[in-house]
Amino acid sequence: MKTVITKQIDEHEIVTGFDSAALDPEATKEKAKEQLMQDEDFKNLALSYQSKLKQKADEFIAYQNKCKTDPSFRTKAAYEVFLHSQEAIQSQIVNLAQQLKTARDAAFQANKTFFEPKKGEKIIDEKTQKSLLGSLKKLKSRQLLTLDGGSVDDNRGRVFYEYINGEWIPDKVQKLNESKPPNGIYEDETNETQKAEIADSKERQRVCALSDDAKLAEFNTLDKQALREAAIRMNELEISGELNPKDKSREWYDSEKQKLKDKYGITE
Repeated sequence: MKTVITKQIDEHEIVTGFDSAALDPEATKEKAKEQLMQDEDFKNLALSYQSKLKQKADEFIAYQNKCKTDPSFRTKAAYEVFLHSQEAIQSQIVNLAQQLKTARDAAFQANKTFFEPKKGEKIIDEKTQKSLLGSLKKLKSRQLLTLDGGSVDDNRGRVFYEYINGEWIPDKVQKLNESKPPNGIYEDETNETQKAEIADSKERQRVCALSDDAKLAEFNTLDKQALREAAIRMNELEISGELNPKDKSREWYDSEKQKLKDKYGITE
C-alpha cells in the first residue's frame, strides 16, 4: 500500500507527493492470529507439529532409559536404529514447521494493517498510485493534479492587464482554476507593442495619482532637463554649421515643454 500526500488549496484537494504506507506490525500480527485460530487446517498442522516434537522427545527419553537397563541398546547397531528414527521424525518436524511458516506469512500478508495516516495523507493501493502518476505525467504547464486524477489550472500570482476605458489596468489571479478575463492579457504573453502601451498606461496612472504640488515639481524638473538639452542641441547645430540653430532648438524645446504640460496637466 502507498500513501498519497495532498494539500487543500481553495476548494481543491491537490496531490503533492507519494510515500509508502507505514505498516503496523503488531496490529497485523493480531489480525493474522485471529484468522489462523479459525482455520481448521492450520490448527491441525499445529497439532501435528506439537505431536511430532513430543514424539521425538519421548523417544529420546525412552532410549536413554533402555540404555541404562538393557546392554543391547548400548550397541552401535541399536544406536544407529535410534538415530535413524530421530532423523525421520526431525524431517517431519521441519516440513511441518515450513508449512506453518507459509500459513503465517500468508495470513500476515492478507491482514496487513497500517498506521492511521497523518493529516493531509491518504492510504491508497498501488494500482491507484500508478493511475495518479500516469495523470501527473499528462499535466500541462501551470496545471496541478487533483486527488480524483483530474487537473486544475494554476495561474495564481500571474499578473494580467485588462483594457478598460483606454487604459491597461493590472490585476493578479488569486485562486486555482481562475484565469484572466476575456479582454485581458497575461504580462508574460505581451508583445513589444503591448509592453509599450502598458508602460505608457502605467505612467499615466502614476502621474494621475500624484498631488498637484508633486506634479508641478516633476514638471519643473523635467522642464529644466529639456531646457538643458535644447542648449546642447543649439551648440551642436552651431558647430555643425546649421542655419538658425537657436530657432530650431527653441522649436524642439517648445514641443517638449508642451508634451510635459499635457502629461502633468499644466495649463499656464
